[in-house]
Amino acid sequence: MPKPILCTTFSLSLIVLLFVSHAHAGAWEHSFFAGTQYPLKVVFLQGEEDGPTIMVQGGIQGDETSGFVTAQLLTQAKVTRGNVIILPRANVPSINLHKRQINVDMNRRFDQHYNRFYEDRVARVIRFLLAQSDAFIHLHEGSGFYDPTYVDNLRNPKRYGQSIIVDTLVFDKIDLAHTVNSVLEELNGNIVTRDYQFKLFNTKTFDKGTAYPEMRKSLTCYALAEHGIPAMAVEVSKSIREIDWKVRQQLSATIMLLRRFGVGIIPPEFSDEDVRAYARKGVRVSVNGRTLNGEVVNLAPGSTLSVEPLERGPSEFAPSWHSLLLIVPA
Repeated sequence: MPKPILCTTFSLSLIVLLFVSHAHAGAWEHSFFAGTQYPLKVVFLQGEEDGPTIMVQGGIQGDETSGFVTAQLLTQAKVTRGNVIILPRANVPSINLHKRQINVDMNRRFDQHYNRFYEDRVARVIRFLLAQSDAFIHLHEGSGFYDPTYVDNLRNPKRYGQSIIVDTLVFDKIDLAHTVNSVLEELNGNIVTRDYQFKLFNTKTFDKGTAYPEMRKSLTCYALAEHGIPAMAVEVSKSIREIDWKVRQQLSATIMLLRRFGVGIIPPEFSDEDVRAYARKGVRVSVNGRTLNGEVVNLAPGSTLSVEPLERGPSEFAPSWHSLLLIVPA
């Protein structure tokens, strides 16, 4: 069974999420902040056999489309051993506007407990869920192509694309380099174009002279330093235009990491068109029953706002909510 999820450290008070019995393996979902501008949908995949609980997250920065599309597709996988907690869209407002951030960069809010913007309230829930996990995989989409030496403007140490990022090679007894290099050998064996193959990117976050001091504020650093669990980021490149290819590679890397962490998982089946449908921008919506075509909506103070998409992907990105008990004491 997954770890019991208990929280006493954030403003939602005590929340207990209980899975049904071991015999009822499957998928459930819960939404934090439902009815707000930043609903946080969390999907739980529970295996038939006991095993570790691994957290996978996408969409913390809204202009990194592959990350949240990959995470959405992962919610349709079947877990046979262990459990997976998936946050497909961690930063809904920034995804809606296709911007890296709204108020602040949410992936730089984990070095302390902030409480100013909506990003900080979401980060608090992310911390809560991370505390229930045995490892963490963060899905990103970076510019260019990471290379430890300078090749050109698109391929150098300041680029992040086509890499698996770790904050250090070894942390305590956690050998991140061994895990990642094992995945890279398998993953790159299926990538014919050498320039598109993935590399291990060690940011040396804990070194005094690191070239990436901003990573000390990131979620992977927090997971590793505060919870002592393996954490890494899988970055595909924004410079590769074929999003269906990128998503397949990112999902493959994620599945490989999950299996190395002890999770038994069967990947979802999907087409390239499914990926493009999930990534589509400019989807039409209906606001309070009225189809919008770019005009401004004027609302009286205190009035409600009901938004419904008129177009969707091939299916809902998460399974139906059921059999999940939520207890919120007064």
